[in-house]
Amino acid sequence: MIDHDIFRHVDYEQQCVNFAYAVGSLAKAGRLALENDNGGIGSEHKESAVATVFEVIEAMMAVVIDGAETFERQLGKGVYAKKEASHEAA
Repeated sequence: MIDHDIFRHVDYEQQCVNFAYAVGSLAKAGRLALENDNGGIGSEHKESAVATVFEVIEAMMAVVIDGAETFERQLGKGVYAKKEASHEAA
């Protein structure tokens, strides 16, 4: 099984955007493979190949998520945004 450990030496901040684009392409390739009924590898091998592609996608998404969370933390955005004090009219 493929898991996020295969990318443990990757600098998430440097690669998260590249990985996001690659994930999109891999997902599209997997979808197209499943939709293709006109040739190529036999269906018994197609599902296994696509499952492996999606294991890689999951591992790559860990890089994307960790990199994006780092950016949010650095910029004070998302869940890391400072909460404004509510002002009630007196």
